Amino acid sequence: MTNISLIAQNKNSVIILKYSFNAVNTLINKDKITTQKELFFKDVAIGLAGKIYISDAISKKIISFKKNGEYDSEINLDIDLDNTQFDMIKISIDVKDNLYVLLLNGEFYIKLVKYFNGKIINNFNLENPLPFDRNTALLVSNDKIFIRTTSSAPDPRYAEDGEVFVYNTNGQFLGRTDYAYEDLNGFVYKRKPNKEKYYIEIFRATENILMTRDLKKIDDIVIPYSQPGRKTNKDWWSIVGIDQQNNIYFFNGYKVLKYNPKLNTKMESIFNIKRIEDKSISIKYPANVKVDFDGKLYVLGSTGSLKDNFLDSKVIILQND
Repeated sequence: MTNISLIAQNKNSVIILKYSFNAVNTLINKDKITTQKELFFKDVAIGLAGKIYISDAISKKIISFKKNGEYDSEINLDIDLDNTQFDMIKISIDVKDNLYVLLLNGEFYIKLVKYFNGKIINNFNLENPLPFDRNTALLVSNDKIFIRTTSSAPDPRYAEDGEVFVYNTNGQFLGRTDYAYEDLNGFVYKRKPNKEKYYIEIFRATENILMTRDLKKIDDIVIPYSQPGRKTNKDWWSIVGIDQQNNIYFFNGYKVLKYNPKLNTKMESIFNIKRIEDKSISIKYPANVKVDFDGKLYVLGSTGSLKDNFLDSKVIILQND
C-alpha cells in the first residue's frame, strides 16, 4: 500500500488565447441582461508540442492555438457535419495527435468524430451499443476510447453492467467497464472511497475489457482525508489524467496532486486553485483541468478588468511551469 506525502509547487503562467470567443446574453437581477463570456460551453485538450484545442459549442467550432496562445486554425463543425444538432462538445487527444470530438445534446450522445490535422478521418463510426444515457466524460488512452456515462434514473443494474463504454480507436466496441483510466503499461486506476482514507486502486488490465472486480489488484494509492473521520469537498479526489511517463494526476476542486509510480512514495501539489483565483483570475468550472503528454497541467479560465468577467475579459489557459 502506497502512502503519500504532499509537496507544494505553485509556479503558474498565464497564456492568453488570441481569439475573440463568442459571447452569450446572461440575465442578471431578473430584469437586466448583460453580455458575458461563458466557459460552460468550452472544453480544452492539449496536443503534441503543446498545441491547445478549445471547443466552443456556441460557435460550433474547435479552435486551435500554438503553445504561446497565438491563433493557429479552426474546425467549423457546422460545415463538416451539416444538419447535426448539438449544444455540448467534449474533446480528447491520443498520443498520435488524433483529435476526438464528442457531440452531445445536453449530455446525450449524438456523434463522435475523429480528426487529424483538421480533417475528418473517414470510416470512423462507433459500433453499437452506443453510449446511451448521460455522457459525462471522454478520454482516449492506450489506444482505447473511454466514454463515461451516468444512468438517467436510479438503476443498480446499469452500474453492475459498467458505466464506461469502451471502443478501440477505429470505433469497434470492446465492452463496458467501471474504470476510464489505463496507462501505457496496461495498469488500470479506479477510485474507491473509504470512511477514513481515499483510495485509488491499481489493477492489471487484460486483453478483454473487464470490470475491476475481475482484474488482479496490484496496489493502492492512499490519500488521507484532511479531517479524519469527516468527508468535506476537499476530500473528494478525482483522476484527471495520466502522462506518458505514467504519472497519474488527481483533482479535488482546490489542488491537483501528482503521483509518481516509479518512486511509489509521494504526491506533489501542482495547482492551488484558491491561490490562483486570488490573483483576479476566474476559474468558473475548475474541473476543466487537463494534463498533456509531458506532464504539464492546464486549466481553463478567464481574466480581465471586470471581476464579473464581462465582455472585455480574456479566455486564458493557466499552465504550470
